Amino acid sequence: MVELPEALPTGDSSQFIATEHFVASADGVVAVVSADDGREVLARPGRTGMDALSDGSLLVTTGRMVGDMPENGPLVRIRPDGTTDEIAGATASAPVVATPGQEGRVLIDTAYTDLADGDRLWSMQGLQQYSSPELAVADDREVVVRDNGKIISVDTRTGQERWTSPAGRAYGSTSHSVTDGERLITPTAEGGLVALDLEGGTAAWTLPAASLGNVPPAGDSTPRAALTFALGDRLVTLTSTAITGFAPTGPRAIVPGTERRSATGDGGTTYVTPCGSPPVFEPQSFRTASGGLVVTFKVTAKCPGGDVLYGPQTRITISDGSGLIASGNFDFQRSPVAVPSLDDAGSGLTLELTYPPGSFFRLPDTLPDGTSAGPGTAGAGSTGSNAGGGRYLVDCDKGPTSGAPPSLTVPESGTSSASAVATGPALPAGADVTASSANALRLQADSDRAFILANLNNRWVAQLSSKRPGLVADGRTWGDQAILDEFLALRLRFNDVRLLYSDEWPIFSYSGWWVTVAAATFPGPAEANNWCRAQGFDPDHCFAKLIRTTGGPEGTTVYWK
Repeated sequence: MVELPEALPTGDSSQFIATEHFVASADGVVAVVSADDGREVLARPGRTGMDALSDGSLLVTTGRMVGDMPENGPLVRIRPDGTTDEIAGATASAPVVATPGQEGRVLIDTAYTDLADGDRLWSMQGLQQYSSPELAVADDREVVVRDNGKIISVDTRTGQERWTSPAGRAYGSTSHSVTDGERLITPTAEGGLVALDLEGGTAAWTLPAASLGNVPPAGDSTPRAALTFALGDRLVTLTSTAITGFAPTGPRAIVPGTERRSATGDGGTTYVTPCGSPPVFEPQSFRTASGGLVVTFKVTAKCPGGDVLYGPQTRITISDGSGLIASGNFDFQRSPVAVPSLDDAGSGLTLELTYPPGSFFRLPDTLPDGTSAGPGTAGAGSTGSNAGGGRYLVDCDKGPTSGAPPSLTVPESGTSSASAVATGPALPAGADVTASSANALRLQADSDRAFILANLNNRWVAQLSSKRPGLVADGRTWGDQAILDEFLALRLRFNDVRLLYSDEWPIFSYSGWWVTVAAATFPGPAEANNWCRAQGFDPDHCFAKLIRTTGGPEGTTVYWK
């Protein structure tokens, strides 16, 4: 039970909010408890004014009595872990809809404020400080505010007015305008609905109060404003006398600030914009080339307006149940890539990524059906693919970006392709490189065993390396990752080398060693050693080895000088 302080006078105004982390009410007292266990988080005098933020925080308005009059402020931000900080201000409004670049920005009094650093970016002119304006939409082009019977659109960067339009005032609450990305659907002063074009503020369509079943209360001549909600694929209005649901009649909603492709193709230039969620990556094929591991993906955007990769350090990681397959940073800053949504390009973007040595752990022959992969699903930020009974997870971290995103048009269906080479390895947080390397060595030796038995058994080959974890040689201490990197580099250099584990072959005297041999065979040890000379190896790093499954190590190794 929460013991509440003395309440402020509030008239007939109250507010209640429930989120994943908190349950809160405001009715003269702002009371916030943990949704997990009911623990008191905050209890202060305060009136209505609570907003849930995108990071799970709450922003609430507290208050005090000054003489005989209640006064709002300060604002209190409550983070998901229960910690709080105070922010100067009397009123606040978080956007009902915000694009990724504007998340964490709110309207405090008349100032558009970035909560990350408290920077007040600009102030809106003409707002009444205590009018409790509603911040309806915040995208990278404009901020749209409902205030005191009108809609105001201002430039996101400067706060300069773009357009204004009259509108009704939602009765008794806020945050009841919705958007489909192109229009703001909001109450009219006459109790109906109007859809305002976000580009210029003109009315695209209107619905009269009668269409919403909205009738004036007894003694009034005008219906109260309808409250509007977007529920699934339907628009729902709530009035004092009726709840009305409208079936969808137009195309799928888009990201605010973007443009929709013309259905007829006339004047339908559409530009992709950054999406808040990473694109969906579906591996289609794996192969090796001289530059490294080459992976072909089908890539589609999660946002209906498409997406764009334009950061200098975009990390793309592929893994499966055995650990990492490849992980590297890709620089898309010089050559940005437009990613279509599934609606815009059914075949998606074909993206070929090359992971150089040091940024990949596995070869295609160790992957389930390593030449192809089918589509699948995974959690946010990742893509799963099933192939040959296996499952791939692809994690994309777009990394830092600077400046405005490039203007790229939505690719036409079936024509979109791009390629990039990783600038270097990049590992996700918490990645276990040692375990991934050890698993990769084990899988490679298992994969190579059948080939060795079929093609190298009872034949002379060139042994290129033998290493075990903890070995000190060539000026370094060898671990699983270094052993794997050396094997992969030799595989790329000679196109076909194979890996053996010494415990599984009687031709080796010691256990626990990973041995790399070239797949070319020779009639005798002299020819194998001549091959070593021709390739520029010294006698310590390449010599003749006889592969066989019977007998001991005697007579299976011939060195040269």
